[in-house]
Amino acid sequence: MIREGYQKKNGTVLYYGEPLAHACPETFQTIECNFRIRDYYARDHVHVFYRDTIVKGADPATFEVISQWYSRDCRSGYFNGKAVSNSHGPCFQCVSDYYARDHKRVFYHGRWLKTADPIHFQSVGMGYFNDLKHVYYDGKAIKDVDAASFLLIGGDHLATDKFSGFWRGKRCPAGALLDHEEVQFFFIRNKHLTDYWFFKGRVDRNIF
Repeated sequence: MIREGYQKKNGTVLYYGEPLAHACPETFQTIECNFRIRDYYARDHVHVFYRDTIVKGADPATFEVISQWYSRDCRSGYFNGKAVSNSHGPCFQCVSDYYARDHKRVFYHGRWLKTADPIHFQSVGMGYFNDLKHVYYDGKAIKDVDAASFLLIGGDHLATDKFSGFWRGKRCPAGALLDHEEVQFFFIRNKHLTDYWFFKGRVDRNIF
């Protein structure tokens, strides 16, 4: 066994006991990575393999695994063994979990997020990401959110902008969160956010 299912036996490369088509046993080797995943990638002098499939177009000399889901070479980025369309390999990098970017685009699950700005794209926390104009959750831009004032509250994926609160990427009516304990604690700790929805009309509430 070389690693994770790959094996050389009697001059043949096997993947879990089955011959690996087009693999050269003399130059075949697994591709190591520093992430907590199984090492599904391997290469010879011609091809890169993802499990028992050739990664089309991949360059074995420069191919590297950069996250649990993403990899790259001198040509392209890859997601789960498939080339990411319109990606630029030399500057392709993982942002977090399922997000990646190059100098022109941001990708989620290997798909281009057309509204996202790669220069300013960053993690806010709890699954939220933003750039200068948008906030994203599960790879989708949240509608009618004020990105400039967006803040993470924490807990169970709670967040807020000036005008309302959010839970798991969905806008919540202000009244639904007014008495939420974690929301109250957040604004108590951040009393300077006087122009946020939480403080509007609450001067008479004796919660401080």
